Amino acid sequence: VADSNDGGKTFSANRKVAENACPCCKTAVAVAPDGTLYASWRQVLPGDFRHIAVASSNDNAASFSAPVIVSDDKWVLHGCPVSGSSLSVDAKGNLHVVWFAAGEGQAPGLYTAESNDKGRTFSPRALLMQETVKGTPALATENDRAVAIWQGLGAQQSEAKVRELGSAGAAVSVAANAELPSGAFSKDKLFVAYIS
Repeated sequence: VADSNDGGKTFSANRKVAENACPCCKTAVAVAPDGTLYASWRQVLPGDFRHIAVASSNDNAASFSAPVIVSDDKWVLHGCPVSGSSLSVDAKGNLHVVWFAAGEGQAPGLYTAESNDKGRTFSPRALLMQETVKGTPALATENDRAVAIWQGLGAQQSEAKVRELGSAGAAVSVAANAELPSGAFSKDKLFVAYIS
């Protein structure tokens, strides 16, 4: 990590958060209302297991906690999935994580987990959507709502999809022939952008 105190004109020296991060999967950061900073990456563990890790900082990224593995996905991959995690923090300070996994004996799909103790422990992962996901999913949060946004690979073409975390509803297709979606809330409206 590196930080800037002048709006991005200059940055501090790099500081190492962890080793053995998957080199092609995107990293993620999120800031809680209390100022806690979270960082996430796909950790390469012995045996080429590739699981999502999270660390936190309470001193403006001067130091980070030891990494915590969000879920034992049992995913061995002798290469890079090019798919990291996304983080968001709701108004209550709950940390949400969304990622793609295709571990041994598990359904390939989009998964989510939550931490209510500042990233020290995580809930058991929950399957949001059983399908192959291309790229890194996104998360949008407003107040107590968190919505996952991703590119699903359908039989004919890719689709941008969304689904609210913790809801019983199905995923909603935003657009067909859509790639690399992302989104954000503004005044109770969810905006989704994608490449078509």
